[in-house]
Amino acid sequence: DVNSLINRIFWCCLCFSIAFYFVHKIVQALLKTSSTPRYKWHPTFRHIWNISFYSGSTVFLHFYHKTFIAPEIEKEVRHYFPKYENLLLFTPNEETTKFNDIFVIVITFHLIAIVLDLRECDYSEAAQRVLFSSVLVIFYFLRYEHYFVLLNISVGLMGFATDVLLLSALHTSTSRDILFILYATCRFITWSYVFLNLMPFKFLLPTLYVKNFNAWLNIFSWLWYGSCVWNSPILQFIYHQTFHIAPIECIGGGNVAKCIMLKDSPDVRHYKTLQKSVLEVKLASEKTNGNAASTETSSARTFQTIKCMMTLKRKLRRIRENRDGKVKNDDASGEEDAEGLSKVDENGTEGIAAHLDK
Repeated sequence: DVNSLINRIFWCCLCFSIAFYFVHKIVQALLKTSSTPRYKWHPTFRHIWNISFYSGSTVFLHFYHKTFIAPEIEKEVRHYFPKYENLLLFTPNEETTKFNDIFVIVITFHLIAIVLDLRECDYSEAAQRVLFSSVLVIFYFLRYEHYFVLLNISVGLMGFATDVLLLSALHTSTSRDILFILYATCRFITWSYVFLNLMPFKFLLPTLYVKNFNAWLNIFSWLWYGSCVWNSPILQFIYHQTFHIAPIECIGGGNVAKCIMLKDSPDVRHYKTLQKSVLEVKLASEKTNGNAASTETSSARTFQTIKCMMTLKRKLRRIRENRDGKVKNDDASGEEDAEGLSKVDENGTEGIAAHLDK
């Protein structure tokens, strides 16, 4: 019943929202006591929330598959004339409510994640989750329980590994380039294994060559796969090399590993804008202080130069005056000596003449 299903999803979303709110407050209170910047609080909680759900759901679905689905698949394999040419599309005979409950919980998690992605303006991730949720809805109505469980286990393991790497990169210092390269390499390897090796050959291509071909299932499955490729680290690497020409255009400051591992968000952009504004204010204040200091220095130098010039002029005037005084004194003493000599000469000649007369 569709109405009953919608009603159950609504109440499950309400319970998830309440749990999300209180857990968010608890994590936020813990982060306040640490030195974690404020713009990292919400991404940290999102990663913790995703890691918790993916780890719990993957473990539960693994044991659920091992307990309820695997025995029936073994019975089907022993049949001389198998009913299914592709066991991926195997549907258990027992009609239980377990699959309904699992579907409601999983689809609720993805619906809340869609709302959060839209709130963070991450439209590509939101579109990817919408397409994946559409695939899960098709699985539910076609009763492809085996396909549903295996796909969610694979996606859960991939999501768990990705969120662990992103959380580690978020709390790693940006100066440690080697760790970012290691995180980016691990993300490349895990994504390539799941979406280039596992998904196409185990989940997507087998559904194209079956008797009970379903067009909607294949259309939405391949659209979801295309959205995963669009958000892949490989395309992020190509986008970085093509469009991130200046370091200011990249969240990683021009480093491709940081660009892949650090997720952009409104909080991060707001923090970067504030940081840039603070730097601009500091540069402007330093420039103003430098101009004022240079003006004061030039004024002091000018005053000191004028003072030195005035002192030199005074000294030169004194030297000139002293020199002129000495010249006058020398001239006066020279005239007195000449008069004395003339008197001596006159007295001498007169004495000699008198002596000769005698």
